[in-house]
Amino acid sequence: MVNPAAYAFALLIATLLIETGRAFVLRRIGRLASSDAMLADATDRVADVLATIGVLAGLVGVRMDLCGPTRSRHCWSPASSFAPRGRSRGAPATS
Repeated sequence: MVNPAAYAFALLIATLLIETGRAFVLRRIGRLASSDAMLADATDRVADVLATIGVLAGLVGVRMDLCGPTRSRHCWSPASSFAPRGRSRGAPATS
């Protein structure tokens, strides 16, 4: 049986390595050629690498069940973090 999660992790790690290499090479060539365009592209690649690291961290957290049903009270919820303290979500605001 094929485990699609393993393929997803392998693909993200391969992407991470390739994009890191591309960023390194672009930055080096951009500095040697004094090319702002290449340096900007290298910076864009670094942003892709950081986004891929964030996705991997999220997948690892899901895989480890860090925010599963048994741990839901410890998980961050966007709705609960923006609700003012002292009143429930959906209650009208008082001025």
